Amino acid sequence: MEKEKIVFELVWRGIRTNIHCVVCDGYTDSEPITCEASDGKHGDLRICEKCFKAVKGIDAMFSKHIADLEARAAYLESLKGRLEIPTHEAWRRAATEVATVYAANVVARARAMPELDAIEADYERDGDRQAYGEAHYAFWGRLYREEFERMRSRSEVTGLWLVKGEVSLPWYERNR
Repeated sequence: MEKEKIVFELVWRGIRTNIHCVVCDGYTDSEPITCEASDGKHGDLRICEKCFKAVKGIDAMFSKHIADLEARAAYLESLKGRLEIPTHEAWRRAATEVATVYAANVVARARAMPELDAIEADYERDGDRQAYGEAHYAFWGRLYREEFERMRSRSEVTGLWLVKGEVSLPWYERNR
């Protein structure tokens, strides 16, 4: 007995968005026209442009995707019962301390910069709230981005103990 065919058609979505592909597990390239199942029985079935171009080999692509999913499932199964992870509370404390160190670094740098005083002085002189808000937003945004890049380039965002210069996490010691 032949399996029921699932008919796909081209659909204009009216927006450019990335949509999940059922064949390769990838995403569309932000196109306004998508290839979607039309009968509504099978949920949201969509095919990306790359798979749509390779229609003659679509079953082979499905087989590869299935094999990849089975390998991933076997890998995940092998991890069950073997993970030793910090508690959520430990993560939350670490995240809070990293955020505190990050913000403190930004504030310390801001206080040392005459640019912040100039923004404040302009507001005191002109009283232009709009200009003050925009300048303030741009100043702090730039500082936060710079601090993030500085910390990331020194691998300081990878964990609380690296930020503080103390590499003492048990999981780190075990996995050096």
